[in-house]
Amino acid sequence: MTRHNSVQTLGHDLPKLGDSYQDYDAASRPISKRRNTIYIIPSNKLLALYMLLSGITYIGLITNNVFGTYLGLILFIVFTSYVLTWYLLTSLTLLFSEIVFESSRIEVTIDTSTSLNVRVVSRIPIKLGISLSLIHSPHITSSEERVTINGDYHTMNLLGRWIGDVGIIGGIVSIEDRMGLMRIQGLIISDETHVIVRPARVYREYGRFGLVGYGEVGTSLEGRLGDLKSLVEYDYERPASTIHWLTSARVNDLIMISRSEYGSCPAVIMDSSSKVLIPKDGKRPIDDFLQIISDIAQHCPEVKVVLISRDHVEQRFVAWDSIPNLEHYVRVRVVSNNMDNAMINVPKHLQRYLGINELLEIAYVGRELNDEATDIEIERAHSIIGGTKQIVLLRISPNRGDVPHESE
Repeated sequence: MTRHNSVQTLGHDLPKLGDSYQDYDAASRPISKRRNTIYIIPSNKLLALYMLLSGITYIGLITNNVFGTYLGLILFIVFTSYVLTWYLLTSLTLLFSEIVFESSRIEVTIDTSTSLNVRVVSRIPIKLGISLSLIHSPHITSSEERVTINGDYHTMNLLGRWIGDVGIIGGIVSIEDRMGLMRIQGLIISDETHVIVRPARVYREYGRFGLVGYGEVGTSLEGRLGDLKSLVEYDYERPASTIHWLTSARVNDLIMISRSEYGSCPAVIMDSSSKVLIPKDGKRPIDDFLQIISDIAQHCPEVKVVLISRDHVEQRFVAWDSIPNLEHYVRVRVVSNNMDNAMINVPKHLQRYLGINELLEIAYVGRELNDEATDIEIERAHSIIGGTKQIVLLRISPNRGDVPHESE
């Protein structure tokens, strides 16, 4: 059976991170050529010391004081030699460094923590103590850590904050000389490691009217009679209406129809506009939506999800393990079309050294883009699903706040 072109199964068709938005295989995300960058941040102390040494030299020349002149020149040369030597060794070490992740893929549940072993190595055989901050989107949180270049692996704790597929593209390193004269900040782009932030496992019982617990978030709808599973020997505690008389007559024994005890797996219409991606008090509406889909997917092998936004309606089939991919798909689609409104947790002076692929991987939505679905898109989504199944509409209400709507 071939599905329509608008129907795609997540897990093998994530968006391409490039100049144009396309589907692509998750395993083939482009890895940019590694290019380290350093940025020099001098302190006021450095300028003051140079002015002092230059002043000693000039005063010696003006007053014909040979001792003062030679003293100023010697101090100037020694000081300059120290600054240049430290700068050259440190900058070369950083330029030829790379961040090594012990694992290329780790998983964590939302609101829980995990650990990642990280090592910074350089082709310059020097050990330097540096501060390291990993570069990633706010889906996870990590703290700045002190590590040693060419040292052992360092364990960094990661906390799952938002559901999604997160790429850690490298790190920002920082080092200051012992006299506090200058600081070198480096941007190191390495091969990505992916952190998969999954929804919480919440086991809820199914009843005749669907998944128990939808009422907690405002969505609970009665579905039609459960799907036919098989023909089994009659259970006398079940009503006689479940008996399949034709089969019973054929085998000369009572046989009943075994149906699922809940309504058909509901189809989900989910808002995929920028509005659901904007954090409020540290949380995003889309994470609540994905948790509901996760609850459904634990009882259904695949969940039909129709994504809606302004002038966009798209149907997809989502399994439980591909829910983080769904978030990645929605997020990158919105960000790639609106890079001017994206936010990135990287200093401005270093952002210009990142390519579009890295920027899209770590960017998140900063403000609403007026791209919320209208009634036209909702009607189109209903027509795709049809009227025979239970439908759950996950959408931020403009009138009642962040409460998902009900739909029949």
